[in-house]
Amino acid sequence: MVSWKYLVKVEAGLRICVIDKYPLSVEGMSLILRQMEGVTDIQTLTEPLAALEFLHYHPDIDLVIVDLFMPDMDGEQFVRSLQQSELDIAVITMSATQDMVRLKSVLDLGVMGVIPKWSERDQLFDALKQVMAGEIYIPEVMRPQLRRLTRNPLRPLDSNINALGVTRRQRDVLKLVAKGHSNREISLMLNLTEHTIKSHLSAIYTLIGAKNRADCLQKAYRLGLLKLPVT
Repeated sequence: MVSWKYLVKVEAGLRICVIDKYPLSVEGMSLILRQMEGVTDIQTLTEPLAALEFLHYHPDIDLVIVDLFMPDMDGEQFVRSLQQSELDIAVITMSATQDMVRLKSVLDLGVMGVIPKWSERDQLFDALKQVMAGEIYIPEVMRPQLRRLTRNPLRPLDSNINALGVTRRQRDVLKLVAKGHSNREISLMLNLTEHTIKSHLSAIYTLIGAKNRADCLQKAYRLGLLKLPVT
């Protein structure tokens, strides 16, 4: 069982921001999350733009749970905007449908998990624990369909640094991994928590189809995410 005391600062606890267009949905989610050990602060918002502004002034939020389908700005657009702000916050998306194309799109952007809105409380808690441990959470029922969508061969990066959805911060982590640094060392060098480093690496693994650290580096060189050292 994952220990929250290991994953987050004991004195601070886990800080979560929930974003959904329906006030009753965010309030209901808040009530459920408050039952989870280690959660100390929950913020709820119904407007994505207001949420982006809130997160700008509160970068200490550990996790964002956002609805995939919202008016004005949907979950995918929200994630892109959050990436542009370069805030290092893990994101989980909620969805009331099984639109696999949309879900794959947000996963490709680096979202750390997908939670169906019909999930039970324990499934929600398991998802959060897995994500905060630096892993990607995808419900078992969705995995076969998403796997079919990811069978396309890898393609080289074009001139756009985000062609694969890899963020600038994720590339910073990747460069330090290539130099042989451990997650602990990278967290100190980038002034981030170790579980944030794990989250970035897990997102990169998913984006480029890597199985482990060595495989990740090999594919990163092949795709142009890393430059081969000059000899």
